[in-house]
Amino acid sequence: MANKQAQGAGRLSNTNTGSQGTVNSKLDLDHMTFGIELEFVVIWPTGCFNRLCLEGMSNAVKALTHLMNKKGIPTESLYSPMHGAPRFSRWNISKDCHSLTDAEYKRLPPGYTEEPVEISSRKLSFADENWQQEVASVLETVNQLRDFGCLVVTNQTCGFHVHIGFGDEFVPLKACKNVFQVATALERCFDQLHTTSRILPGDGASYNKPKHFNAPLSWFHTHAASEVNIEGDPTVFHWLQNIELCNSYDEISSMFQVEVPSIMGPRYVDAHNSVLNFDNCVSSNFSNPAMATGTVEWRQHESTLHFLDIQAWVVLVANVVQFCNTASAKEVFALCANAWNHDFSIFNLMEAIGCTPGHIAYYRTRRSVAHYDGCAGGAVRTRISLEAGEYIGLEALRIQNVVDNFQRNSPFGVNVVSSQKLYSGAQGRRMGFDTFTIWSANTLFDRVVREAAPGRDTMSVAKRLAFCWMSHS
Repeated sequence: MANKQAQGAGRLSNTNTGSQGTVNSKLDLDHMTFGIELEFVVIWPTGCFNRLCLEGMSNAVKALTHLMNKKGIPTESLYSPMHGAPRFSRWNISKDCHSLTDAEYKRLPPGYTEEPVEISSRKLSFADENWQQEVASVLETVNQLRDFGCLVVTNQTCGFHVHIGFGDEFVPLKACKNVFQVATALERCFDQLHTTSRILPGDGASYNKPKHFNAPLSWFHTHAASEVNIEGDPTVFHWLQNIELCNSYDEISSMFQVEVPSIMGPRYVDAHNSVLNFDNCVSSNFSNPAMATGTVEWRQHESTLHFLDIQAWVVLVANVVQFCNTASAKEVFALCANAWNHDFSIFNLMEAIGCTPGHIAYYRTRRSVAHYDGCAGGAVRTRISLEAGEYIGLEALRIQNVVDNFQRNSPFGVNVVSSQKLYSGAQGRRMGFDTFTIWSANTLFDRVVREAAPGRDTMSVAKRLAFCWMSHS
C-alpha cells in the first residue's frame, strides 16, 4: 500500500513532464514575452556521469548542459559559455544556493552528492506556440537524469520564478502600479495557489524574520507603514493609496527597502526578497542601464517540474500583467475593492482578469488532488511506513520528499496558515469592516471622479482618493 501511495505522489512530486492539455487566455498575450527560472536538487551517485565523457570533473550541471544541447536546445553554463550569443537567446544552467531540507539530508545515502541546480530559460514569446513544447522538452531532459541513477527533487527551498515583459519595451509604469495594487489587495487570493511554505513571511507568524526570497507584499507594507505619516492604523487601502502616489519605477522600488533588526545588527531587505518585484524596470540598479529588462518578476511559487503547473502559473501571471496594462482605473479599483471580501476567491479573481474556464478548472482540480493526497490519509500512512523503516537508501529520501510535498500542498494546511496570517493583522484588514460590493465600489469611484479637479491624471487622482476614503471608512 505504501508503494502505491508513493507512486500517486507523482502529481505533486513533479514527475509529470508531458505537455498534454493547454491553458489559454481570453486576453491577447501575443505581444508579451517571458522567462522562467526553475530550481531543483539533483542527488547523484559517484561516477554516474562518466559515460558522457565530459571534460574535467563531472556533475549534474555539466550533464544537463550536454544533454540539452544534444537534444537541440541551445544551452550554456559556466562550464560551456556561448561567447557572442545574443542576450537571453540561450537556456542557462547553473548551481544555486537551495538545498535538501534537514529531514531529507538525514536520508542522503553514502556515496551520493547533493547538487542544487537552477535552469533559466531564454526569452520566450506567447506568440510562438512552440514555447510549450520547448519547456516540456527541457523537463524531459531533466527527467533523463534518472537514467543515470539520479534523484531529482524540489522542496520548500526551491523557487519557480517568472519574468513577464513586453518584448524590448518596459512594462509601463501604470501597469506596474496596477499589478502592485492587485497583488497587494488580493494577496490572500494568490496565497490559495501556493504551498504553506510560501504564505507566511518567516517562521510561524513572526514578522521580524522575513524569508529570504519570497516575503509577502504585506510584510513590506507593514514595515514601511511605520514610516508613513497617516492617521489611524494602516490598512490595505492605505497601502494601495501609497502605491498610487508613486511617480517612477524608483519610487515603487523604494517601497521594498526595509531595515530589520537582527542579532548581527541591522539587516537590509529589498525587492529581491519579495514574492513580486519591479527591480528590472529600475535602470539605476544596473551598472549598465541597458541591462535592465523592463520585466515584472513573480517569485512566490515553490518550484515544480510539472509541465501543467508551470504552464498554468505562467499564463496566470501574464494575464495579471496584461489586465493591469489595459484595464481602466475604475476596473482596477473595483477589483482591489474586494480586498476584504472573503467571498471573493482566487477563482473569481481569475475570471475577472480574463482566465479561461479551462484554466480555472485546472486549479480547482489541482486543489482536489492536493486535498486527497495531503488530507485523506495518503501522506500520513506513507510517513508512518517511512518512519517504520519500510523504505531504505535513495528511495527513503524520495519518499521523505514526497510526503513533505503532500503536506505543504494540502488545502487544509494552506487555509490554516492563511488564517494565521489574516488574524495576525498582517494583511492590513480592519476587523469588523463591512466589505464593499461591486456596485458600491463603482458608485464611490464615479462620485470621486465627478468631484475631482479635471486634469491629465484625473483617473489616477480619483483612484487614490477612493482608496483614501475606503481606508478611513
